[in-house]
Amino acid sequence: MNLTPVPQMVGFLQDVLITAHSIERGFLVLSQVYIGKGCSVGMMSVIMPQTSLDNGVALAALSMVPMGVTLAPNTTWEGSPVRSKEGPLVSTQSKPNASKTRGRRGATLQDADTVPGEPLGPMTVAAVQLSGLFMCIAASWVAVLPAAVVAVLLWQVSTYST
Repeated sequence: MNLTPVPQMVGFLQDVLITAHSIERGFLVLSQVYIGKGCSVGMMSVIMPQTSLDNGVALAALSMVPMGVTLAPNTTWEGSPVRSKEGPLVSTQSKPNASKTRGRRGATLQDADTVPGEPLGPMTVAAVQLSGLFMCIAASWVAVLPAAVVAVLLWQVSTYST
């Protein structure tokens, strides 16, 4: 099962994270990410589950597409969470081929009491920034873990050999 089909003519720059899963109430939930033809995704951008980048979408570097958001075709987006360079904040139209999910997985930004075209509130922005911080901490911990295991093993070998 391919959760992230990528058509031809899509450009990804370095360190792009496309995640098609989330943990909800202790369960692993798989969701599809749709990427249309002719899209370009900037360096170190994050695309969350249940999102849709329609044909010709350009995503700037260091951008984050929140869960359940559809980006309109032939538009340019930037920021975390993404904002259109041309106009409204985000499009929350549903994609016809999006996967069916349980619970609030299909929630959009409108479900969070926001109005399209209006800036997000400070609490919503802080929550998104905090989730990004937790992702960075988790990634750092996972990167350091193998080195820590090797150091402990070498220490044990050196203590037993003396």
